Amino acid sequence: MTRPLILGIAFIAAALLVFATEVFIAWPAREQAVPQNLVTIGGPFSMTDHRGRSVSEKNFQGKARAVFFGFTACPDICPTMLTRMASLLDQLGADADKVNVILVSVDPERDTPDVLASYLQAFDPRITGLTGTAEQLADFAKRYRVFYEKVAGEGGSYTMNHTSGVLLFDADGNFQSIIDGHEAEEMALKKLERVISG
Repeated sequence: MTRPLILGIAFIAAALLVFATEVFIAWPAREQAVPQNLVTIGGPFSMTDHRGRSVSEKNFQGKARAVFFGFTACPDICPTMLTRMASLLDQLGADADKVNVILVSVDPERDTPDVLASYLQAFDPRITGLTGTAEQLADFAKRYRVFYEKVAGEGGSYTMNHTSGVLLFDADGNFQSIIDGHEAEEMALKKLERVISG
């Protein structure tokens, strides 16, 4: 290997080292700037709970929130998630009183407060069901960055596609994390415990 080639390689290596060092040093500053550009998840809403009462985000202040979306005619994902959330509440023990678990119906056409109340009896009385007008749901979904759509079936029937994760918020209403339907239950429990502890 010739001397010029060796010097060239050494120069390139030194330049890469300086670049890597500058990136590493600058990283914390960049990281601090990221939250300013993050999309807000959550916010005010107006809905009706499964007891027929008009409620807003103010009714759930002071406790952590676990919010997920579904509908009572859902064949599998929704009842599975409700069963899982009921199990997580049991595992939390006394700390279950520190979290509001909320099911928001993406099918207000069929999911009246009475229908939701009857449906939730099969799972856990600590779970709150929310429904509302099409406009209220659309506003809620926009603020919480949730997707849903009506899918037509045969003979005038329909089903709903929707976001299936559980959104976790702290007691001040700040978004913290998501429980995915496929992750291990012990991980989901840790996330709930973390959001409750603040």
